[in-house]
Amino acid sequence: MNNPSPLRGGGRRTVALALTATLAVSAGIALAAPASAADRTTPLALSVFAAARGADTQPTAEGRKVGDLIIDDGRLYAGYGDYGANTGPIDLYSYDLGTAAPTRHLTVPTEDIDVITRVGDALYAPEIDPRGGWDTNVGFASNRSGAWANEGVAPMVHVFDVASTDGVDLFLAGSSNDAATGQAYAAIWYSPDGVSDWQLIQRRSVGTGDLSRYYWMEAVDGKLYTSAVLGDVLGPLERWDAQGWTTLQDDSSAFWAYQADQVQSIGHDIVSYGWGARVRVYDTRTGQSVTPVYDIAPGGYRLRDVYKAESGALYTLSGNGEIYRSADGRSWTRYATVDASAAYSLAVDEATGTVYLGSDAAILRASTVTATPTPTPTATPTATPTPTATPTPTPTPTPTPTATPTPTPTATPTATPTPTPTPTATPTATPTPTATPTPTATPTPTASPTPPVGGGADYTATYHAGPAWGGAYTAELTVTAPASGAELDWVVSWRDADATGIINAWGTTCDVADGIVTCTAAGYGADAFRWGTSATVGVQVATRGAAPQAPTLTVGDAAPPAVEPTPGPGAGAYTAAYRTATAWPGAYTAELTVTAAQAGSPLAWQVSWADPTALAVTGSWGTTCAVAAGVVTCTADGYGRDNLQWGTAVTVGVQISTIGSAPQHPVLTTG
Repeated sequence: MNNPSPLRGGGRRTVALALTATLAVSAGIALAAPASAADRTTPLALSVFAAARGADTQPTAEGRKVGDLIIDDGRLYAGYGDYGANTGPIDLYSYDLGTAAPTRHLTVPTEDIDVITRVGDALYAPEIDPRGGWDTNVGFASNRSGAWANEGVAPMVHVFDVASTDGVDLFLAGSSNDAATGQAYAAIWYSPDGVSDWQLIQRRSVGTGDLSRYYWMEAVDGKLYTSAVLGDVLGPLERWDAQGWTTLQDDSSAFWAYQADQVQSIGHDIVSYGWGARVRVYDTRTGQSVTPVYDIAPGGYRLRDVYKAESGALYTLSGNGEIYRSADGRSWTRYATVDASAAYSLAVDEATGTVYLGSDAAILRASTVTATPTPTPTATPTATPTPTATPTPTPTPTPTPTATPTPTPTATPTATPTPTPTPTATPTATPTPTATPTPTATPTPTASPTPPVGGGADYTATYHAGPAWGGAYTAELTVTAPASGAELDWVVSWRDADATGIINAWGTTCDVADGIVTCTAAGYGADAFRWGTSATVGVQVATRGAAPQAPTLTVGDAAPPAVEPTPGPGAGAYTAAYRTATAWPGAYTAELTVTAAQAGSPLAWQVSWADPTALAVTGSWGTTCAVAAGVVTCTADGYGRDNLQWGTAVTVGVQISTIGSAPQHPVLTTG
């Protein structure tokens, strides 16, 4: 299929909203930094949350970028793909916020899932570049019926956005093909019940080529707002209601957008984002722009992503790693700062304050912001409860001057040595929803530090194994500095005879030589480091073997100790568990959790079960499966083989077409 956004500058997430109108500057957006703004300029310590399944097997660099994130019902959904290189179809995955366990929902017949949007209580993933022909009914994947399913509803070339004005009807924005001329045009399709009777209700065209598209729609007060991009010309802002279409004649028509989430509604306003990280607000009640262009992140940085939380609050991620929040689109507060090299897409769990980031290397990361800042300029997140935190030391028996800070009935000013209940807000007490909290909650994560030789005397470090898959693994290092020293610098190394190179690193610079992985302070792992504090950094290592789980670390310039060879395994045994993940008429998906119960050789497995109604295998991940004579057989393959180690387990999956129903508790045979 054709590239759906040929005019986008830079990456897929680069916002290209050329706001051409001349606007008055008398009503500027209030950029209200909190009182502790300095705390929010230090990059958060990020932990690896999960490997982005599907993206990690994409054949192109663009395909491995996590292009969109959204949180729904305790799960994090991630979009990816490369419409330029046509790397679809795309498997849609989500991740449990508490355990990071992945679930594959379905295969979407598109080259890219670029946007996952919430409409009412359901999620929609538009087919922005469908794999079918131009006159084939296409649409979206959605969980609106409870289970995820693909719905082909209208003959469209591209579907960029989905919207509803009343919670029942449904609109699709994109482009369709004129069969008589072979030319594509910008198209809006509409269904009054969201299911049937689909109608083409608006079309616009540049006249040649297929560069006429509607990229976005927003529903406000029962009306639909949109504008088309017609080649290199922007169409007017349009409004649809029960009376039909109205063209709005004012400067609000300058809504350049090549992606649905570049324009968002909040209350009665429509908020758009332009070159750099510029914001403008259009008031639908007055039909006027109420603010001028304002840079959230000055300095020429472009906006990478915009996230709308379930509360309606907006979060923006810019190219310098700054995250801003707004509850109304008109006043913005810096929420956090992250390492820009690790951040390509954004989602925020407001219930826990956890920031989730998708990278351009198929990695999902997370960190917790200490407290959700208020969007008012007077917010003071200082830990001191009152300006008279230190009461007068006179032992006057009357409790009046110190009644508030002193919790005891006596007026002794030393009853509480320090009336500040939380000198530090322990910002990383629950840094991520993963089962293992970030070790930065304690200042010295290692019980017995090893004195190093150079490269940061008296530093300590701990190692945490992250996601691993065939040919690569990720790991986190938490490095703790002593109370004082001559230089803020560190070197950490460990032996890994199977390591072949460094794929990526964040907060550190790493290399592999002679079977030793060495990481040194760099980026926020150096700049954000302070005496007596910790920094968590990470690395992705290419390997021809398994990921080390608890290697011996050497902090300093000395070589790591030699590793004793491990005897090879003998004959072994496997166990397996089965779970039906999803099912719909004609097909189902199942997950297998295979455990290597004891040492054995070779490290391989096979699981089978009877299903007399199974027809064929239509997809699998981490395994190779086949159906023969009413038996489904799955064998180790890909990460289901490479990730399995003795005494551990791996979860793989399969999709099967059937003329019956999905088995719920089949008897498994392992071998």
